[in-house]
Amino acid sequence: MNIKIQRSELRLREGLLPVRIFQDKAGGRLIGNRDSLLRAQHVEGATESDFAEFAERLRRTKPNELSILSFHKGVAGNRAALAEACRDRTIVTLGGIGKDKRNLSIIASGGSVVEQVKMSLASEDSSEATSPGDTLNIFDNVHDQDAVRWAVLNCHEYTHADIVAQLLSHRIELLVVVTFNTATQLFWE
Repeated sequence: MNIKIQRSELRLREGLLPVRIFQDKAGGRLIGNRDSLLRAQHVEGATESDFAEFAERLRRTKPNELSILSFHKGVAGNRAALAEACRDRTIVTLGGIGKDKRNLSIIASGGSVVEQVKMSLASEDSSEATSPGDTLNIFDNVHDQDAVRWAVLNCHEYTHADIVAQLLSHRIELLVVVTFNTATQLFWE
C-alpha cells in the first residue's frame, strides 16, 4: 500500500469542525430489491440532467466546512466544478465506477480533486470485475498544527488491518467512511 500525504485544509472553528452530510435520494427504489443495487454506482450513461443535479448539490455546500455528499452519477461531469468549489471548502463523495472499473472516492480540498481508488474490495466489487487501488491519502497537519489530520475510506476498508494500522500510525483525528454497495442486501435476508 502506498501512502500519499496531502495537506489538510480542515480546521476547527470555535472548537468545532463544521460538517454537513447530504443524504439525497438515489434516483431509484433500492430498498427491498437486492438486484437494484447492482451497477447502481456506475457512472456510464450519466446525462446532462444528472450533471445538473449534482452541480446543484455542490451549490448547497458552504465555505470552510466539510461536506459529505451521497453518491450521484452526475459527479462524473462535474470535476471542474468540484475543483472550483473546493478552493474554500472540503467535499467528499463517491465517484462511482467508470469504464476503467475503478471504484472511486472523491476528495476535493484546497483546490485539488483527489481520486482514491477503493483498495479492499468486497465480493460485490469482485463480481463486477472492479480493479483495486493501492494508495491511501492521508491529510496531515505538518504545515499547520491547527489543521485536522484525517482520511477517507470507501465502505468496508475500515476492516482492513493494514489500512487501520496506517491510520493509527499517522494519528488520524477524523475518519470519513463513504459507502453505497450491495452488501446492504445482507440485512434484507
